[in-house]
Amino acid sequence: MRKIIIVILSVFWAVPVSSQVVVPSLDPVLACELASAIAWRVGSTVGIDVDYVSQAADTSDDAESKNTKQSVLISYQPGNFIGELYYSPYSETKSYSFGSESINVDWENDNGVEYGLRLAIRGDRRVSVGIGYEGRTHDINDYQYGYSHYEGSFSLRLFEGLLFLGAGMQRVTENLGSDDSRKMNRVLTGAAIQIGDPTDTIFKTEVSMKISPKTESDNDILGESPQTTESTLAIELLTGSFLFSYRMSQKVYEEYTNNDNLTEINNRYGLGTKLGSFTFSLYRNAWTAILNDETKNYDIYQATVGFNFL
Repeated sequence: MRKIIIVILSVFWAVPVSSQVVVPSLDPVLACELASAIAWRVGSTVGIDVDYVSQAADTSDDAESKNTKQSVLISYQPGNFIGELYYSPYSETKSYSFGSESINVDWENDNGVEYGLRLAIRGDRRVSVGIGYEGRTHDINDYQYGYSHYEGSFSLRLFEGLLFLGAGMQRVTENLGSDDSRKMNRVLTGAAIQIGDPTDTIFKTEVSMKISPKTESDNDILGESPQTTESTLAIELLTGSFLFSYRMSQKVYEEYTNNDNLTEINNRYGLGTKLGSFTFSLYRNAWTAILNDETKNYDIYQATVGFNFL
């Protein structure tokens, strides 16, 4: 059961944030991973993100897996204070097992919700500090899985905005049912380079890393959490009215089962347009999980629409 929870929920929650921890995406609808990053947004934003995840059956015994997600993001900055709020309900029709220990599970018409609030303050356009909270719930058969974290972070803007550095820590709590089952401290660090004018032509790239330690649990069903390391590279170019983006992330669960590592790889390709204050973008995420000689492949399609105002 623990293996199913880890892999399937990773797909559900791979989409709504940009996974950039230092600076926001050039697509203003994508939420930031750390609160300190929202301080470098250009103006305020209202946006909608719609996602669709699909996996075809690998064998005749497997069922096709699908889920949909919609999210709303509002970011507002009156001066040097910035706030970001997002809410994301989703539904999933059916899923199934993964890994060397084959366990068949069907989820019918299950629903979940994800929500977050991030606040940041910017000082002299050189430093920002932020705090944030994120929560998620999902009904899995007879269990309600809950996730939440509190976060503190900071970032630095150097060389007139050419280089950004950022870091933060998330205090994570997971549970099945009403009891706290697992807690950990997740560390996030990253660096970004930005060249150009965000109102005309701008190039942005970021590398980041997230590390979570191995954690024991007092819940036998949830089990222990393996140590995980996630590395991300994001590249974006806004030129004229067009936005091009690519993001690659790799997450490794160490000694996931029988001393073998589980590796998740997500390649996201994006193309968008910016017409005045409006942005519209389309993305395709090619998500793959690898354990021993077995793989699972998901296609995640994503569309965002946003309105940006100063």
